[in-house]
Amino acid sequence: MSAAADRKRLRQALAAGAAGALALLAGLVLVWRDAAQSAPAEMAGRVLPGFPEQAEAVARYEIKGAAGGFAVVRGAGDGWTLPERGGYPAAAARAERLAAFLHGLEYEGARTRDPARLDRLGLGDPADGGEGVRVRALDARGRALADIVIGRAWGEAGVYVRFAGDSQVYAARGARPDAGSIGDWMALDFVSLGPDAIIRARVRPEAGPAYVLERPGLSARNFVLAEPQGWTLMTAAAGDGVGGALARIRFRDVRPAQQLTGAFAARHEAETFDGLRVILDIHAEGGERWATVSARAAAPAAEARAEALAARAQGWAYLLSDLSAERLTRPLARLADPPAPQEPPEP
Repeated sequence: MSAAADRKRLRQALAAGAAGALALLAGLVLVWRDAAQSAPAEMAGRVLPGFPEQAEAVARYEIKGAAGGFAVVRGAGDGWTLPERGGYPAAAARAERLAAFLHGLEYEGARTRDPARLDRLGLGDPADGGEGVRVRALDARGRALADIVIGRAWGEAGVYVRFAGDSQVYAARGARPDAGSIGDWMALDFVSLGPDAIIRARVRPEAGPAYVLERPGLSARNFVLAEPQGWTLMTAAAGDGVGGALARIRFRDVRPAQQLTGAFAARHEAETFDGLRVILDIHAEGGERWATVSARAAAPAAEARAEALAARAQGWAYLLSDLSAERLTRPLARLADPPAPQEPPEP
């Protein structure tokens, strides 16, 4: 009985071992098959072989990042516009760089396909707050030429990418373009007169008297107070921040000027040594300050620049940062001491 029982137990152990080995083998086969099915068909060459070399084939980009989505649409000629900003012109150079990036993107190799690791590579779904930037490029018929998610850079000349709807990550060669924010496309730093170019600033602040700051000459470091008479700058450089406010300014946002509802609040006019005058009329809308921009020439040398600047800004209103609004409209009492009160004449 004992020998028979031992033989039975041995047969059961061998059967269990064989079953375990078969299960392990089946698991390995499934893993191998899954890996084979998910492996990229091509690991060399271009990531988007169908993307056209000529950017003219793209009629529309749809871009979605963590801050939201927007479109960039081809306009007349080589121009691009932003529908979400009332058709404001988009930076054509960025469209060219994005097209060059998509066309030239080349495989370096496959990486993870674990969805849990996408966020670590900057490839999380932007619709869910992930860091990835999804770019769709469409032709004039609405056909997708590319639909890709761009992640973080690796090394000095590479970026992680994946195709939209797929968790397979690739390392690719190509410099990551700055295209994920609509602010990248608006080129809102077009007013840039230069730190040494401004001779005069006329300021009408929201409160207090209007005033004029001037630089006596090209070699002068500081602005002096030209008007009103009797006021004295608190320090030699007290007027420099306001006087040079339009040396370089970057607006925060843009919209059609006809959409402004706030009242006129202040004005800042800067004049350059060569006769270019740039005027910002500032409107208050709640806690925000929006400016319309105009330009004119006080001398023939500035006519071309004035015309180009006026044409660019006509019909648009630009959002000022709190810092820029304060510098452009700083009350005189914060720069200068008022005239000393005069003693009444003796009787």
